[in-house]
Amino acid sequence: LVYSSFGGLVGMNDGGEISSCHAETVFSGPLSKLGGLVGTCWEGAITSCRASGTFSEGRYYVGGLGGSCLSSTIQFCHATGPVGGGDAVGGLLGESMGDTVTFCYATGAVSAEIGDAGGLIGAVSGYTVISCYAAGDVAGKHIAGGLVGHTSANAAVVSCYARGAVSGTDSVGGLVGLLNYTLASNCYAEGTVTADHYAGGLVGIADINAEVNKCY
Repeated sequence: LVYSSFGGLVGMNDGGEISSCHAETVFSGPLSKLGGLVGTCWEGAITSCRASGTFSEGRYYVGGLGGSCLSSTIQFCHATGPVGGGDAVGGLLGESMGDTVTFCYATGAVSAEIGDAGGLIGAVSGYTVISCYAAGDVAGKHIAGGLVGHTSANAAVVSCYARGAVSGTDSVGGLVGLLNYTLASNCYAEGTVTADHYAGGLVGIADINAEVNKCY
């Protein structure tokens, strides 16, 4: 099931455009690439959409709006409701690779049994997140962030914030759990952070080529 896609509205968006849509969905079970609106978005666009519902016991790439989004544009979207899974779990997107995410938010609580939990996005690579926020609490194990769990590969987080409490075993941050090859600029985090190792009010671990600018 790792290579399957399950969405409240669309299972797989392969280069298409989805706009002004809404889905209310309840998913429960060991599903992967699971999203409240779209399971997988590949080189597509999602604009002015919202998703609500409950997502529990998912496996990999589980998000309130999209499970796995690759080289896509997501803007003016939001997701509400709790999201739970194993790895790469986010209030809006589970996995984001090469995407541009702007003016989006998520309010639901996020929990991950394995790692890469984020209030907005679980795991991201080579992406840009601008003017977004997350308000839900995040509970993970290895790598958890109030906005994004794990960032890498020349990513950027700009003018974003997180308000929820964040907890995990290690690599836990109020905004980002593990900041790797990423710029974080003009961002802030308000929530409490609880961890056994490597915890920060803003970033849990600032790793290779990480840059933090004008944040608090």
